[in-house]
Amino acid sequence: MPKLHYKKHKKEKKEKKEKKRDRKRHEYKPPKLYEDEEGWLPPENSFKDEQSEWQERLFDAMMDDEGQDPFYSNYRATPQSMTDEEHRQYIVNGIYEKRNAGKINKEKEREKRRKEAEKKTRELEKEAERKRQAYLKQEEELRSRRAQEDYDLKWQQLEKLKVIKSRDIPWPITRRVFSMDSVLSFMLNGGSSEDIRKRVRQEQIKYHPDKFMTRVMSRFEGNEDDKERVLAHMNEISGWLNEIWNSRS
Repeated sequence: MPKLHYKKHKKEKKEKKEKKRDRKRHEYKPPKLYEDEEGWLPPENSFKDEQSEWQERLFDAMMDDEGQDPFYSNYRATPQSMTDEEHRQYIVNGIYEKRNAGKINKEKEREKRRKEAEKKTRELEKEAERKRQAYLKQEEELRSRRAQEDYDLKWQQLEKLKVIKSRDIPWPITRRVFSMDSVLSFMLNGGSSEDIRKRVRQEQIKYHPDKFMTRVMSRFEGNEDDKERVLAHMNEISGWLNEIWNSRS
């Protein structure tokens, strides 16, 4: 028996078309910022591949772990400003740091302790050197003071001698060295500038050739070599004292 078909009434067909038209009219369409233009294509960088999206998500997650705003986080470069190689290395470093955070922190702590120990060692060495220099200066001042005391005592004894040997003659020097520096060190040790000028003047008189010949060499006893040596030292001392006097006049 053939299948019977229900014959739709014209009114039903019309109502069906109107319902379909109403559905289309009420469909939601998102707003467009710009009207489509013929031939327009979005820029290439508007599409992100899965790798780029994954890298950016990882970057954001790492910054969240740091607890800082990416803009102020040590002013680090963002993925957008990095080259491909820099970005790749950044990701590799980030993964390594996250996986080895404990090891890295221990290494940083060791490095911090090492630097603190080095700093303390340098400070101790600096303090030791300061003390050593202070000790040397104190020893030099003590040595010079004793030398001056011995020098003055020798002149007092010299005045009482009837016969003078080369070993009895005092010389205004330090460490028994005949040089300009030695005389200068002896004369400039301690006292004010005026005191030093007076002392230099007194020594100039003592070692003036005419005065020295009368005061010392008239009672000197020794061979010709000893006499020549004493006179040579007298001339040297006299010349150095004159230089010191002129430099301070």
